[in-house]
Amino acid sequence: MVAAVTRTLALLATATALVAVPAPARADADAGAAGAAALERAGVRDIVVERRSGLDRDDRAQLRADAGVRLEDTLTLPNTEVVRAASGALTEALAALNADPDVVYAEPDAPVHATATDARFAEQWALRNTGQRVGGQYGVQDADIDAPEAWSLGATGLGVTVAVVDTGIALTHPELAGRIATNPGETGGGKETNRLDDDHDGYVDDWRGWDWVAGDNDPTDENGHGTHVSGTIAAPQDAVGVAGVAPDARVLPLRVLGANGSGSGSAVASAFDLAGRLGIPVVNASLGSSGLTTAERTAINLHPNTLYVVAAGNDGHNNDTTPTYPCAIPAPNIVCVGATDNRDARASFSNVGATSVDLFAPGVAILSTYGTGYGSMSGTSMATPHVAGALALVRQAAPTLNANQLKQELLDGADRVPALAGLSVSGARLNATNAIQAARTVTGLPALVPYDPIAVAPAPAPRPAPSVPTPAPIAPQPNPTPTPGRTRPRTAPRLSGLVAAPATAVLCRRGVRGCHARTAQLRYRADRAAGVTAQVQRRSCSRGRCAYRTAATMTLAAAAGANRLAIGRGATARLAAGAYRVRLVAADDAGRSAPVAHAVTVKRA
Repeated sequence: MVAAVTRTLALLATATALVAVPAPARADADAGAAGAAALERAGVRDIVVERRSGLDRDDRAQLRADAGVRLEDTLTLPNTEVVRAASGALTEALAALNADPDVVYAEPDAPVHATATDARFAEQWALRNTGQRVGGQYGVQDADIDAPEAWSLGATGLGVTVAVVDTGIALTHPELAGRIATNPGETGGGKETNRLDDDHDGYVDDWRGWDWVAGDNDPTDENGHGTHVSGTIAAPQDAVGVAGVAPDARVLPLRVLGANGSGSGSAVASAFDLAGRLGIPVVNASLGSSGLTTAERTAINLHPNTLYVVAAGNDGHNNDTTPTYPCAIPAPNIVCVGATDNRDARASFSNVGATSVDLFAPGVAILSTYGTGYGSMSGTSMATPHVAGALALVRQAAPTLNANQLKQELLDGADRVPALAGLSVSGARLNATNAIQAARTVTGLPALVPYDPIAVAPAPAPRPAPSVPTPAPIAPQPNPTPTPGRTRPRTAPRLSGLVAAPATAVLCRRGVRGCHARTAQLRYRADRAAGVTAQVQRRSCSRGRCAYRTAATMTLAAAAGANRLAIGRGATARLAAGAYRVRLVAADDAGRSAPVAHAVTVKRA
């Protein structure tokens, strides 16, 4: 495998940038040669080469011999390999390779770096901003991504995997151990350790990700950055530590950066390619490079159905005029993310770009998993996983959307912030709830109905009285345009009288004799014909805190007058035993009704 020193990858969290190269490939190679001398002085010797297709083994060997390089590694990208030049001969080898008619492109496997800062803080303002003090600065209420509101819609990322191309993950961290995704083609029947490439993806026993730094199947984090990013995406809601944006999602660790936060661009390209071939819908890449990344661009273009969520970089510059890559690659399946603080202002370190940066997300003093505990970090690296997690929520809520649609609804749902106007494509900051509702609207699905977000995510402790003079108030911003469907017209349909008789549904286990199934018949009235959404929500309690999670959702056609709904058959026939509530909302062209709810119990006999 390629040594980790060949191309320093950057975890974008303090002040480094991601860099790649635009087409055409040959022009890219020529432009890269101009900086080869500097890379050569830094000790870079490896070169990524794409050959013309159709060359046999002898032809490839002769091509390398003519350029004075030796084979170091082969990539999963078509006809692409990594070769190594002799010490001090990088520039000469690049020139020879790019002059060869059998070479599509040759570029230095240049460094990429991770960027992060540490600073502890008490609460996750990015998910719910109540104006609490973070890093010595009081926030602005609701300058957040509306995560609890998104969870209250029943969107938690369940069934969605996000690949994390980073320093790996602390596989035994109590918040993450249960969130590691597995590769079905390498799992079960002893496939995890049989030393075979069972799924023929080019990697042996890659049952829970891969490590390109060590060249094995153990993507354990030796830096902390990847663990921090992963917690922001998928730390569970378990009343311990922190919660991720998509607390029921899974993360697949693809380790491309070593303990020093450095790795190779070819490893990044390989990780991008593997995630795409595995059909993973969202990839988080909080890293960057100041070198050419044609291989990365090729990998991204090979998988248009995968969204690559990347960091804008932490140089404080404009990516439109001083490109940072892969942010500035003009690929429709890239989502480039800048960083904001807890007052909805662009973070001072964050790169911008009216055409290259798509949107902003919280990235200053972000608390997440780190090492075996928790830590606070700042950077566009920290903003990026908020967007990746939100995309997991949208993917769950609207699973039929393709990558381009997911990206568009993400941008359409973002909160327009005056201070961000002209700094990105959207001029907006991430709003997970709006993105979910926008995605369901475009697919013709009914809007999701919120239920007790406070029960799902408790409010932070009240802000203590400041011991210093209160900062000067911020000038009021114009009232945002109301979101369609948020207010209930007076002419909306009305529901009433929801009761259950009996209040307990008895479900029979298969093969149990003498068990008589019994449904709980819920009766309700509608003042006129309307569509009704019924959410069956299971009550669960832990450490004195209870919450409701949606177990089944049904769409019904209610007639004017008396109606009936049975719990214990159809979509609810497989409910587990426990306490539930059924929550009904009626809707028609005039609007939505106020919800009505009733408790029921499910028993299995």
